Amino acid sequence: DGGGSAEMVMRQGDDYGVLNRPSDGRERRVINSLILSVGPAREKTKNEVRIPRVPADLTSLFFTGNKNAELVNVNTQSKMTQTPDGVLVQADRYNGNVNLNICYGLPGTAALADGNAVTAEYPKVDIDEYPFIVLDMKAVTSDPSPYQFQTVYAASGDDWVSTASNFAGFNNVINDDEFHRYVIDTSAVEGISGDLHVISVGFLLAVNGVTVKDGDGVVLRSVRLAKTAEEAADLAKYSFPYTDVPSGKWYAKAANYCFEKGYISGTTDTTFSPDLNVTRAMFATILAKIDGADLSGYTGRVFDDVPTGKWYSKPIAWASEKGLTSGIGAGLFGPNDPVTREQLAAFFFTYAKYCGEDVSGRADITGYADYAKVSKWARNALSWAVDAGLISGTGADLLSPKSPATRAQVAQMVMKYTQN
Repeated sequence: DGGGSAEMVMRQGDDYGVLNRPSDGRERRVINSLILSVGPAREKTKNEVRIPRVPADLTSLFFTGNKNAELVNVNTQSKMTQTPDGVLVQADRYNGNVNLNICYGLPGTAALADGNAVTAEYPKVDIDEYPFIVLDMKAVTSDPSPYQFQTVYAASGDDWVSTASNFAGFNNVINDDEFHRYVIDTSAVEGISGDLHVISVGFLLAVNGVTVKDGDGVVLRSVRLAKTAEEAADLAKYSFPYTDVPSGKWYAKAANYCFEKGYISGTTDTTFSPDLNVTRAMFATILAKIDGADLSGYTGRVFDDVPTGKWYSKPIAWASEKGLTSGIGAGLFGPNDPVTREQLAAFFFTYAKYCGEDVSGRADITGYADYAKVSKWARNALSWAVDAGLISGTGADLLSPKSPATRAQVAQMVMKYTQN
């Protein structure tokens, strides 16, 4: 029974076991056939978003290359691929029905290696407590129309599949190759109540003159749930998965911006570590990402303390070849040394010149109380960086040129530089 319309029992050894139950909780009349297939086992196709590792909090799920998603095929008209940006869902043999299901512990779902969603006591989410769904996605489509139409269903309680009673709402997905957040309010839908089972997103609908071709789709970055409209609106401001970056912090916008652009990744799947110092190796890597540099040809050892094969070897070799750094002297780069504020100014200054930008602006920094602490080689660059708004004083009259720069500070500088 391929459609899940009836209960199926099979003998395994001396015991009988239930292998299939109706997907919507009831039997229904269908045309059935029984196919007996023998031969080598086939690899499972992969197309439905599931959660093999059970996170403690199912209200905030991210699919940004952190292996939080398992893809299992349930839709013959779509194909899915895990990418660093999220789950890419594309039309495949399209004839009018492409969707993805985010499953929150369906019966029989192999959520853990030693059991299923029921026997493993899979965590649950009460949709009545979290009625707001925040979807973070971008359109990937050949149609130039500015919007792509999609539907959202939330199966809960006694429902395990999409029905008219659990239709949650529509989305007009903005088609500009950027990620956007969409808030769906299920609080007013009577048919959505109890334990959440599936959020089904049906998209790529050929309506309003939009055409759909194979390969068109969306990238799903995250699904988050909120208790109130205010909380949902707050979540919709940002798309990063970092639990240590409250939305009200001065660096929250910069951390989100650098995450979305791929300039600065988290220290773990869920942490940004804003107060952690940035090393010189880290910043060389960030600079290469800003440039979009092709590092494939960089393998040689440039500095005595930068061996080949390290995660930072190629970015440092690239920065050296482009004249962006000459190291710290004596043939050394100091990859594990914290990058200081005056060093950052020098990095940005030389990179701006490398890009052909106007770097003639200068601010008078002689009035700062610690101006004498600024290295002579850094005074020109630091004066430019202050004039450009990349670096401001750490106090009323301090530049703190020798102070290490934190990840929050670097994110702020990177955002200011790349946006300007």
